[in-house]
Amino acid sequence: MSAHQPAVVSSLDRSATPSFEDGNLDTKGGINDNEPIKITPPTPIALATRETQRTEAALGDAVLRFLRIRKGPKREEYDLDAIATQPSIWDSEHVEEYKRLHIHPKWENWASFDPNFRWTWREERDVRHKVDWKIMIWVCVMFASLNIDRNNISNAVSDNMLDDLGLTKSDYLISKRIGPDLWIPIQICIFSVISAMQFFLKGRASFLATRYLM
Repeated sequence: MSAHQPAVVSSLDRSATPSFEDGNLDTKGGINDNEPIKITPPTPIALATRETQRTEAALGDAVLRFLRIRKGPKREEYDLDAIATQPSIWDSEHVEEYKRLHIHPKWENWASFDPNFRWTWREERDVRHKVDWKIMIWVCVMFASLNIDRNNISNAVSDNMLDDLGLTKSDYLISKRIGPDLWIPIQICIFSVISAMQFFLKGRASFLATRYLM
């Protein structure tokens, strides 16, 4: 009794494989028409695992620990080269339908939106550091300057600034001249009228004018 050894085919035989040319399936290779064709679905793109999903910013955790509000051991650092992209509604097989429903074609750069884009924790950390250095530092400097100006003008008025500039308290504060009982209601009414007039906005100039007055 001889056993049949499986034949080794070095090249694809067109007669033994299905053909998809011209949109027709050629089943001359012995494929049963009644058997369903199994198509392997594409492998989903990886997302951040449940253990590495963040529900808050790293800066918030650092501030809470610095103020002793949050206690306990700090969670161990995970792999910086792991996927940092958090799950969202766009991680669906109906993403193209969602894009048609929720994204307007006139939106700026909407064509560049890629739901399959992924980044790592290392890349996210580098971007966050750039934002901290280039934006947050200047925000702190500007708000500190604003606070210094407010305190400085109060200190100057309490000294002799009004005498040096030839001003009176009525010149310095308009509410001193007409009285706060009239000045505060006037401010509220003017603000309300300007807000209501935004109904008649027709262009860029009128919009900027109302925002300036408000």
